[in-house]
Amino acid sequence: MLRRHTVVSPQQPCIKVPERYMDHWEMLVCLRVITTNKTLQFVDKYHNRVGSNVLKRWKFPFQTIHVALNHDRLESCSSFSKELLIVHFANILAKTRVVKDLPAQMGVAMEDIKSARLLGITPDTIAEIEDQIDESLALYGTMIDTTP
Repeated sequence: MLRRHTVVSPQQPCIKVPERYMDHWEMLVCLRVITTNKTLQFVDKYHNRVGSNVLKRWKFPFQTIHVALNHDRLESCSSFSKELLIVHFANILAKTRVVKDLPAQMGVAMEDIKSARLLGITPDTIAEIEDQIDESLALYGTMIDTTP
């Protein structure tokens, strides 16, 4: 069974952290440097493993667990399911809509990302999806705080 500890800080009143990650969190708590940005970095670093472990415990199919574990690291996979490619592409595209300078940081156009190429996603399709995302963010954006 996965033991959890509750980490309390002024910025994050109650965070459940798996025991195996506590050493890192305890250090941050002691140094009083847990901020929203640090929390987002922690989630970004460990969400694949935590999510895949939760899915495994809930007895999801291997394919779903594999997608959760590898959607951020396509390069570590020897084969690619269509589901993994779709989630990989959607993940990157969603991040680019929130972090506006991310495409420039990536140094590659969305249509040149491996998952986009393997799925045959064209620049026109990407533009359509981006427009739909922007419309949804305009409509629902006030309900969702995407600022770090």
